[in-house]
Amino acid sequence: MRSLFQAIEKHSLKFKLTAIITGLVLFISFGLSFVFLVNEFYRYKERMQKEARLVIASVGRASLPFLISANHLLLQEMIGAFRGEKNIHALWVADAQGHILAHSDPQRVGERVKGWNALRQNILQEPLLMTEDLEKGVLQVFLAVQRAGQTWGIVGLEYSALPLRTQLTLLAGETLAVTLAFVLLGLWLGAVISARISRPLSELTRAAVRLESGVFEIDIDVDSADEVGILKQRFLKMAEALNLSQKELQQKNEALNRLNRELAWRVEEATRELRQTKDYLSYILASTREGIITTDQEGMIKTMNRAALAILGPLSTSEEPQKLWDLYPGVAGLEETFQETLRSGKVGQFQCTLRGAGQGERIVETTLTPLKDDKGMLLGGVVVLNDVTQRQRDEAELIRSEKLASVGELAAGVAHEINNSIMVILGFAQVLKREMAPQGESLDDVQTIEKEAKRCRDIVQQLLHFARPQPLKLGWYDIHEAIENSLHLLEHQIT
Repeated sequence: MRSLFQAIEKHSLKFKLTAIITGLVLFISFGLSFVFLVNEFYRYKERMQKEARLVIASVGRASLPFLISANHLLLQEMIGAFRGEKNIHALWVADAQGHILAHSDPQRVGERVKGWNALRQNILQEPLLMTEDLEKGVLQVFLAVQRAGQTWGIVGLEYSALPLRTQLTLLAGETLAVTLAFVLLGLWLGAVISARISRPLSELTRAAVRLESGVFEIDIDVDSADEVGILKQRFLKMAEALNLSQKELQQKNEALNRLNRELAWRVEEATRELRQTKDYLSYILASTREGIITTDQEGMIKTMNRAALAILGPLSTSEEPQKLWDLYPGVAGLEETFQETLRSGKVGQFQCTLRGAGQGERIVETTLTPLKDDKGMLLGGVVVLNDVTQRQRDEAELIRSEKLASVGELAAGVAHEINNSIMVILGFAQVLKREMAPQGESLDDVQTIEKEAKRCRDIVQQLLHFARPQPLKLGWYDIHEAIENSLHLLEHQIT
């Protein structure tokens, strides 16, 4: 097999010409044979269908009187006469309910027609049905026996399709034989014609192969004064010129290879150093806590590190190219500030509040710096972001703590002074209580004064505890007592 492929490759032109001619002959012969085969097949098929329709039509007409008179015995004798008939596998007559009244096989009488429900629906739409099953070799025909619009029964016929298969096999064999004959003829014509065309070209091809392999002493066996002969002379001159320039080219190639190896080594070293430097700078930008953004002179964002993405959040996730001021929707005049920073070369700084989805408000301190190369050429801008939200919260919390401490000290002093006055009121209330008769009219009022004074004393004590925090203590308290005391104090307002 390998030698066959090598031979085909070696004589590719001859093989292609032969294949083209053979293919054309094969295509034409196969097409004609196929048309003939299809035509003969359908002609024989139509003849067989016509015979089946004639048989079932005759049986249908003959069965109608027996179906009308319900003479099933004579109907069975008529149908049974078809048993063993050539090309008839089965013949039966059924009533309108699908029960077989007569069958070429008497043992099938009384059975219900297989697939009757589907057959009944189809036979009502088309009185004559015909189906083919070439694999089983059967042509099935069904005819509704009708008179005056009334269906008296169904006639079924299973007609042998084996002659059709036999005829198809014979036609296929004849077609194959004719096709093979045309293939052999095409191969012979292709071989003869391609040999005449391809021999001079094969000689030139062998010469070209020798030139390609570096052999410049060639001999072309072509005796012709046409274009092929001229091409032979050109080949010989080309071989001589190539032989002279080969040595010079070889020397130049050796020198060029040395230079290429040296250049490749230098490029590889420079690329490795550049990659290391780039990776190192990327690590620095990725590790810093400050967000860093670089832009061009128009403010279009070029790079953004991870810290900037974290600070800006959803504002920086757009797939479309963004400008710097697109990240600061609530900051007015940022574009002018950016351009002024690039023109003046001075550092610009501002603080703003950004609102991002799911992040709340964030206070960001932004620093703008011009980006220049080694020669001072302006390339764009560098933006440094610093999230100072937590720092300002801590500062505000510290100030609040200091204020609370001052308020606590003030409250402690005020509570101490109020407590002195309450103790005086409580003392006088207790003195009045002792001097009053047990059933005195004002005794309840004095007791209320004493009770409320004690409550004020407890409130002042709690205020002192707030100013000077004490450990909390849990305990039980009677809510009914608190309600009764409140009602007692407000009873004069209620009544």
